[in-house]
Amino acid sequence: MGIILAALAVDIVLTGLAQWLSLPPI
Repeated sequence: MGIILAALAVDIVLTGLAQWLSLPPI
C-alpha cells in the first residue's frame, strides 16, 4: 500500500515539475 502511494506521489511530482518547466519564464 505504501509503495503504491509513494509511486503515485512521485508521478504527481514529476508531472507537476514537467508542466512547471514547460512554462515560459516570467
